Amino acid sequence: MLEESITLRWWLENLGLSLPPASTLSENLNAVSNPTHDFIHRAQLRYIADEGIDDFSSLYLDSTATKANTEWPTDSGLVVKLVERICRRGSQLDGLGLRNFNSSGLAELQQDLRARQSGDWL
Repeated sequence: MLEESITLRWWLENLGLSLPPASTLSENLNAVSNPTHDFIHRAQLRYIADEGIDDFSSLYLDSTATKANTEWPTDSGLVVKLVERICRRGSQLDGLGLRNFNSSGLAELQQDLRARQSGDWL
């Protein structure tokens, strides 16, 4: 609906701005606050642990190549952010009554990935 608004489009153009793509609008309209997002994730993890569905002792990553918007360097950026998030979130599992993730060796991996992302490894 926002994307189809001529008035909004003209108003933004007069400000020297343009309407963001529909996917951006949709993502922002569906966004929830960080505290709500964290609450949902904590509740999901608590449920999984309580039901014995997973003990979080291992982690699997699907690195299946996809054509859309994941070619270098986008792919490397996603991997760097994923490893950083795993370390950050994994260090907070004790709040759910679980052992914290052992991030041994991941600091070096993150440095290597960042170097590859910036092209310093070539």
